[in-house]
Amino acid sequence: MTRLSVAKGNAAETAYGALLEDAMIFHLSPAFPGVDILAIRPDAIELIEVKGQKAKLYGKYLAETIAKLHAAQIRTAAKAPPDLPIRARLVHRRGPEAEFDTLWSDEQ
Repeated sequence: MTRLSVAKGNAAETAYGALLEDAMIFHLSPAFPGVDILAIRPDAIELIEVKGQKAKLYGKYLAETIAKLHAAQIRTAAKAPPDLPIRARLVHRRGPEAEFDTLWSDEQ
């Protein structure tokens, strides 16, 4: 579909955005705290935070990242049409290829 960039994303964000199908993609990082990609789909809006560092996310850093993403989800839901769900997802790039793990999702 459509790829629009509001701000420049890093390599991991760009790689993950390329995997998303059937969505209009907006790269928001670093203009929108806690969210790297906004994906607008016919049935939902997705807020996606992409982490690309080699170290795994855990403990306080993981909790803070999820909290920022969830806060962005609440802010977005207050402004979105009431019948359009706002989903949130935290993904981590596993290696140099476009391989990603979902670390957290509000759908889990």
